[in-house]
Amino acid sequence: MSYGILGNEDIPPFRYLSGINIGGGQLNYPFGSSLSQVVSVGAIATSVGNENIKWEQTATFDAGIDFGFLNNSITGTFDYFNSETTDMLAPTPIPATSGVIENIYTNIATMQNKGWEFSATYHHTGKNGFNFDITGNISHTENKIIKLGSEDAQIQDGYVDYENNPTTITKEGLPVASFNLYKSDGIFQSVGEINAYKNAAGDLLQPDAKPGDYIFEPSKEEIVLTLIPKSLKTQLYKGIRDSFASEHGARMTAMHTRA
Repeated sequence: MSYGILGNEDIPPFRYLSGINIGGGQLNYPFGSSLSQVVSVGAIATSVGNENIKWEQTATFDAGIDFGFLNNSITGTFDYFNSETTDMLAPTPIPATSGVIENIYTNIATMQNKGWEFSATYHHTGKNGFNFDITGNISHTENKIIKLGSEDAQIQDGYVDYENNPTTITKEGLPVASFNLYKSDGIFQSVGEINAYKNAAGDLLQPDAKPGDYIFEPSKEEIVLTLIPKSLKTQLYKGIRDSFASEHGARMTAMHTRA
């Protein structure tokens, strides 16, 4: 059993200070009314400092137990962990009208990671010298944003093209970067189906669609938390495994014999 708190300040330095660029052809300017004007040195703010910025902290609790039965022919371990990161450091967008070109770093969020893992191994020792081990494991993990900035704050990302059509969303109560996609309602089978797919005003909902394209439900979005089907949402990893690498360096699951 263990408990600890770890700090992290892995962001660019001096973020408690505002950044200013001085001089340059685009910043310098003439001053005065005479024909021989004096060129003055200009300056522009490039970033806004945050005097209240501080280290983020991750508090982690971990508890585990190892066991063995039948003269340790069956051994195993169970482990539980709960980790909470507070005051997460991240760049926060500010209005473009401020004239500042860099986002301000703030302690923006609180995130939780928790889960458990169980593994067991059977050790067989044969009288004829044929020995082998069989190991299986099962695990489950959860990730969730506990707090994110102000109320109803959210971060969209995974844009399909420049700043358009985001595919992921981060907000309170959801895992980081949850998929946020339109719900599909089948596939267009013909041009007639495309032309018949209209809203209440009679406008085509997907005028650029072609037969074979997905039909998307209008004005509805579905939060997809995982690519694994709902029946397998709990992440299961089990089987017979060994810790040797293939010729490509990948980890493989196998049963082996030992002399």
